[in-house]
Amino acid sequence: MVAATLVAPGHTQVVSVEPEFVVPQDGYDRQDCESMAARRWLAADGACYARFDPVYLGDDLYSRQPICQDVLATGGHFLFVCKPSSHPTIEEYLRLTDRNGMVMRRRSLSLCSDR
Repeated sequence: MVAATLVAPGHTQVVSVEPEFVVPQDGYDRQDCESMAARRWLAADGACYARFDPVYLGDDLYSRQPICQDVLATGGHFLFVCKPSSHPTIEEYLRLTDRNGMVMRRRSLSLCSDR
């Protein structure tokens, strides 16, 4: 199941939206997958949420061109994780920019009060 929630800075409410299930689709020979379910959800519901200027978050599974294009086509933005092993071109680019002094590293802030 692919389940999305709406969250916004400064709000304590979280709204769950209708999920898209990973189930075999009529007329398809291939097994259904989370990626295809996400693309179906975007096709069915993505435009409805475009007025909120959404930023979709996802792990490495979602950081593929078809999903990124579908997010942009529905008026959204994305922030997806890219593992070095599954995105060697991006990893090489980052290594080269780091070597040329083009990367600025920042210490991340912890949201936990005890750290």
